[in-house]
Amino acid sequence: MKPSLARAVLPMVLLAGVTLSLDVYAGPSVWKRAQDPQISVHNDQIREAQKALVRYRRMRYGGDPQLPSLAELVLRDARRDLARIVQAGSVEFSVRLLYAQVLYESRAYDDAIVVLEKLLADHPPAPVRADALGDLAVLHAHAGRREQEIVAYTKALEIEPHSGARGRLLANRAEALMAIGDITGSIEGYREALSSLTTLEMFLSGSTTLFGLGVALDRSGNPEAGMQAIDLARSYDPGDRGLRRPSWFFSPPHDGHWYWALGAWTCARRSSGWAARSECYERSLDEWQRYIDKAPDSDPWVSLARVRKQIVMRERERFEKDFERQKKAAGLPSKGTPSP
Repeated sequence: MKPSLARAVLPMVLLAGVTLSLDVYAGPSVWKRAQDPQISVHNDQIREAQKALVRYRRMRYGGDPQLPSLAELVLRDARRDLARIVQAGSVEFSVRLLYAQVLYESRAYDDAIVVLEKLLADHPPAPVRADALGDLAVLHAHAGRREQEIVAYTKALEIEPHSGARGRLLANRAEALMAIGDITGSIEGYREALSSLTTLEMFLSGSTTLFGLGVALDRSGNPEAGMQAIDLARSYDPGDRGLRRPSWFFSPPHDGHWYWALGAWTCARRSSGWAARSECYERSLDEWQRYIDKAPDSDPWVSLARVRKQIVMRERERFEKDFERQKKAAGLPSKGTPSP
């Protein structure tokens, strides 16, 4: 699930937080700043908070393993200053959205929910309301509150006009529906999400939606269709980089093992080399077992995970027998590790 808070109105962060429009927050007029020096101080603090959020996301999600631990310090002053500004009284909706984003990145999820709920209670204009509802849904997803998550996505979709944003909301809601066992609604949601995306948006975010559709189709009892969806996802994103982004999270967390298990199973089916197929089968079995071990008793899919593991085991056995037969036919020693 891709957090929608990475795309809220302020700051306008695009493509994993590498671009920022600092003009979104225009701030008070020069006359108001002259009348009240504190307004000018707040204005400067807000702009610094915008810059800090962009610096944080570059460090946190940029791929350098040494930077995430340092990134937390970048938000410290921004969180403190924004808290003072927001708690001092009524401020612009954009500033409150910014504060919610900073709280989210600080993993203060409950505090971010409070800020967004108060903002929504003040009846902001539709574009701000849509962003706030989408962000609120993601926060509910972190907490595992499925019903609230689905309601928030649905309300956001009622007023969100942009195709890219709608695609993200639809895909996230489809994932939430799958988490509660509504597989029909999930498949329909993923397909609706894909239908709203342009070709460019397919390269930016369509691969993760296709992968989610693949999992939903597999869980509906159609693993072949699921693997076809994953094949298409990998035509846009061969290395599954979208699912591996630091900003991505699975909800519930153990659900990721199903994605990787099905992805590795697809790899085993599609690989032509013996060694690659062997490795993919092993990874798939390992991920199925991880899912089974971590899933709670209430999980609606754990029984199917056990079935999938048994199917993959039988496939691997047939693969190993085929490998041994080919080695014997070639006059090579039996019982060895498959080679390319």
